[in-house]
Amino acid sequence: MHALAMAVLIATSAPNPPWTDVRIGETMKQVRAKLGDPLTVAPKAGGMMSLYYTAKNSAYLVIVERRGFVATISIQAISAGARILADPYGVKIGATEEQVMSVRGKSAMVGNSDGVQRLLYFGHAIWSYIFRKGVVVKIIEEGKIPNGSSAMSPEHAGTPFAEAIVVKGEDAKTLPGWENTYISLHPCHGGSKRRIVQRESIYGVTGTAYDRITTTCAGKSVREALWFDVTADWSEPPSMRPVAVPFRS
Repeated sequence: MHALAMAVLIATSAPNPPWTDVRIGETMKQVRAKLGDPLTVAPKAGGMMSLYYTAKNSAYLVIVERRGFVATISIQAISAGARILADPYGVKIGATEEQVMSVRGKSAMVGNSDGVQRLLYFGHAIWSYIFRKGVVVKIIEEGKIPNGSSAMSPEHAGTPFAEAIVVKGEDAKTLPGWENTYISLHPCHGGSKRRIVQRESIYGVTGTAYDRITTTCAGKSVREALWFDVTADWSEPPSMRPVAVPFRS
């Protein structure tokens, strides 16, 4: 079957507010102000790909920027039972083809390849719904970006504390999972796996809340503390923030 079975330009109703609170054409500086720091950043198709993880929804959010502007947004569930965000039209991961078309109407159809099917919609942006085993597993939005270029926000290294990794959108229950995922994707120098030996919650005099996580590397002789700025996700008063809380696996 041809890769592209048919392409139909259709009119779509105006969508609801952005599904990820990120808009095509925004600068990455604006994105980081909303979402905090990504888990990882890597080259992708002539631009840079920022991988975000939303522990609350058990999903990955992937943003591809070109010249500092958001060009593509996609979201993919980690598990079938994930509490996933809907796109602006109300389509969620796990929706069937019938459910997608009942919301979006007639579409362009991309032929099946290795069990993968894609529905395409054209309007203010190109929307792709990727199916496996009859349900949506990934949603992609792609659009035009402004002319020119925008400066990228620097990626925080996590150490020292002035370079704390900014975390947003989690809560007391999901925050440790986000931090664990970040640590698993950032091994020690040389590639050895980090082992967490202590978690500390610290409330700064300026009102900034931090999680400091001490890790060891191969041989357990090298310790390194990673700092996470969790101010946006901490609702407890300063007196409720414990200090020097040991971590036990």
